[in-house]
Amino acid sequence: MKGVTIIIPCYKAGNYILDLYKSVAIQPIECPWEIIIVDDCSDDKETYAALNTIENDDNVIVKRLAKHRGTQFCRNTAIKLAKYDYILPLDADDCLNTNVDFDKFGTYMDNGVNILSKNQKVAFVHGLSMMFDKFNGFTISAYPVTVDLILQKHHAQTHIIYRKKDAIMAGAYDINIKKWQDWSFAVALLNARYIKGLKNEIAYLNVPYHLYRVHGKVPRLSNQP
Repeated sequence: MKGVTIIIPCYKAGNYILDLYKSVAIQPIECPWEIIIVDDCSDDKETYAALNTIENDDNVIVKRLAKHRGTQFCRNTAIKLAKYDYILPLDADDCLNTNVDFDKFGTYMDNGVNILSKNQKVAFVHGLSMMFDKFNGFTISAYPVTVDLILQKHHAQTHIIYRKKDAIMAGAYDINIKKWQDWSFAVALLNARYIKGLKNEIAYLNVPYHLYRVHGKVPRLSNQP
């Protein structure tokens, strides 16, 4: 079904997950959409209360795991539950840009779905990312990537928009990989398409649709040794 499913792993994210939800809900999205949050057995009251609030939205599904399984397992669980053809993964402590000045460009979700539905050569869509909270400015990944750059181990962003069927064909996210998860998934996605004889173009949107939160509340995988 043409539309976008936003998948969000959540573990002790507190009110950050509420901020993310609000930043999505306020977007003027034209295509059908849903949010699937997979809570990785959070046991703090703040996260529990935030998820209870979000769950009241008919566009939101909250899947609570009985055992802590990790980010990749949560993403894979959400992909299996997704009813739409296109996937946008987001981290629970990040946000989408709500600056109305960018509304004229259309939403990230609508642009991603339109590009992927019209051009089968495109493997995924990505755009600019800006840091906020404890630091403000563009992230180190604020540039268009190519297949060659990714194969040279350039950063692949978390928030790429891709086809659900391509993710399944690639085996989804590898739960055994603990770091550089986004890069490894992008490589697997590109490789699966290459094996099938599909083209691997990457579409870039020069708009800061994504906001990367800089904080010290919970450790990020990217900061681990």
